[in-house]
Amino acid sequence: MRTFEENKRIYAELILKFWLNLQQWQNLIIKAPMESCDFVKLLSEIAYKNWTPHIFYDWANDELDCIKYKNAPEESFDYYPQREADGYTDELKKWAAKLTLYMSDSRLFEDINPEYLRRKAKAFAKANKEYRSLISKNGTNWVIAAVPIKWWANMIYWNNNTEENVEKLWNQIFSLVRIDKEDPIKAREKHVNDLKKHAEYMNAMNFKKLHYKSLKTNLEIELPEWHIWMCAWEKTPSWIVFHPNLPTEEIFSMPHKYWVNWTVASTFPLAYGWKLIKNFTLTFKDWKVIDYSAEEGEEILKSIIETDKNSCRLWEVAIVPTSSPIYQSWLTYYNTLFDENASCHLAFWMSFETTLKNSESYNEEERDKAWMNESMIHVDFMVGDDTLCITGETHDWEMVEFFRDGKRNI
Repeated sequence: MRTFEENKRIYAELILKFWLNLQQWQNLIIKAPMESCDFVKLLSEIAYKNWTPHIFYDWANDELDCIKYKNAPEESFDYYPQREADGYTDELKKWAAKLTLYMSDSRLFEDINPEYLRRKAKAFAKANKEYRSLISKNGTNWVIAAVPIKWWANMIYWNNNTEENVEKLWNQIFSLVRIDKEDPIKAREKHVNDLKKHAEYMNAMNFKKLHYKSLKTNLEIELPEWHIWMCAWEKTPSWIVFHPNLPTEEIFSMPHKYWVNWTVASTFPLAYGWKLIKNFTLTFKDWKVIDYSAEEGEEILKSIIETDKNSCRLWEVAIVPTSSPIYQSWLTYYNTLFDENASCHLAFWMSFETTLKNSESYNEEERDKAWMNESMIHVDFMVGDDTLCITGETHDWEMVEFFRDGKRNI
């Protein structure tokens, strides 16, 4: 049996080698919370020894951000330095790979005005528009992964046994990404191949509509004629194959920009802007949200929907069975990277261009005609549970229930 430290090194190696597929000639951008510094050191050691000539560090610190929200003048939240956004964009254009270690301390922001959070997010998105576009169309290889930090571990396990909780969460992550298997790469490849088969089935069926029904949801989503179902792997224009999300249990595609109707209910808390939104419902008519409510965090939900003219529309539809190891762990991770891979989810934001055939050649007008959505936000929310059934409607009006009681029915 491998030791804890051996598993941590394997995790770092596989992030770089297998999921990111870092090339020897590539520079690397690492965005990470300061608390993850020890793991970033391990990643850097491995990357420099085996692949990269340069690493650029983009450090995040929630305590410093919180100090700004509490003390800075209000107008500062509408500004993000364009030179900073341009610097990382220039590196992506030079084929630098991007690794994000995703985690933030939401409890620090409980008393922050949600309007400040919304304005800061909007300023960031505006300055980073070109950067986000490069990522959304896979202009380079990129990965989002996670490492435990103290508050997150304590929040998941509902106690303050910090050291024990952090180690427990490390081991949980090893299990969820199959590091604990005898042959982690073989286990990962088997999982990816299973997702590919599901995506291939959905592409072969080429459903016109999806009908969602559960105890709390009754939703109809139309799909563009030329939509593509994708899964755990992507490729850059230079054919570097990479796996962008870690963990990943989904297949996903693009909904019709102008045809989503009726009501959907969340099944997991949504963490956004360092705050939580719980037990919310959304009602759509034709293409946009016309009504919403939340048991907790309704003002945050409102800020998401009203970010810009397109943020009230869906951009992603993703299918995840409740057999997912994340769902089966019976834990809420308060982290979208994990919780979205627990069950079926939908998302607000701009459409991934790779989920529509030949989209790389489209201009802005053609993207709109092809029903692709563009917005400044990216928010996934979970709608799946053991009662969810999804029926696909073919172009010949045949109804095929391919997902029943939270599981694939194919």
